[in-house]
Amino acid sequence: MTFDPKAGDMMRYDFLWDHEHGKGQTEGTKDRFCFVVIATKPQEDGSNRLLLAPITHTPPSSDDRAIDMPPKLGRHLGLDDDRSWIKTNATNAITCPPDRVPVGFLPTDRGEWVHGKLPQSMRAELIERVSDVSPTDTHPGRSGTGRSRRGRTSLLSSRRFRPEWRASSTDRRPSAP
Repeated sequence: MTFDPKAGDMMRYDFLWDHEHGKGQTEGTKDRFCFVVIATKPQEDGSNRLLLAPITHTPPSSDDRAIDMPPKLGRHLGLDDDRSWIKTNATNAITCPPDRVPVGFLPTDRGEWVHGKLPQSMRAELIERVSDVSPTDTHPGRSGTGRSRRGRTSLLSSRRFRPEWRASSTDRRPSAP
């Protein structure tokens, strides 16, 4: 199947939280479902950028920003019956090379990359909530070759994905709160 994520797609990704990165980990402790917040059109080099927001069972703390997922939506998407949240202040920015699937993504049992879709109304809310996060809360992710380097950048500016953001030739591992 073609790897062509769109905003609102639910994908399974090796999400690395900031506290994991702080312990020196280079991969997340588990793969988790995430929603694509924004996906850019292909750049001049053929790559595109994704901004991912993770789904978690951990209730948001007073410092967290999250969208409470309705149980009916979770069941529709094939998630378990436990209460879930979409963390909007913990995002990973991923560079997708033009010729392969980035490291860290897992397909469905049928070999498809998209595991489900967020309803349009919640997609707009997700973009709005992520765009309200401080620029230092959004972190670049790895682009697929396995090397890692910590770095920070703002990917959302005035509620728009910054197309001028360019991936470096060195991969950067996600570092999200």
